[in-house]
Amino acid sequence: MLRRFRLVASLMGLLLASGCGGGDGPVGTVVGSVISKTKPLPSGVVTLYNPKLVPVGTASLASDGQFEFENPVPFGTYTATLMPASEIPAGDEDPQLAQANAMIPQRFRDPSVSPFKVVIDEEEESLELLME
Repeated sequence: MLRRFRLVASLMGLLLASGCGGGDGPVGTVVGSVISKTKPLPSGVVTLYNPKLVPVGTASLASDGQFEFENPVPFGTYTATLMPASEIPAGDEDPQLAQANAMIPQRFRDPSVSPFKVVIDEEEESLELLME
């Protein structure tokens, strides 16, 4: 599953790099963190969606809740979602991954209802996504 995600993320990166992501307008480098209540979310994937709910990029969370999009993101308004890094196979005993997956409520996973609205309008944009 993780390999499939990495393949999809790589393909999205190629599309953005080839100009399918937003034309010749200004772009920003996007970094940030995800905080659940008062603690960093140790695992997951952040995806940005344009107003038509088309994904424009993804970034994986580090164990400290930090993320960085590999490719620049065109200036604009986006909806961000959080997804588990991967589904946990039956019998897998990785408690940190299981806890991180359980910490992401459904409303943060669906771009049509996610409360995370972000504006990219700087050459370097730093986001803090708070799950409350």
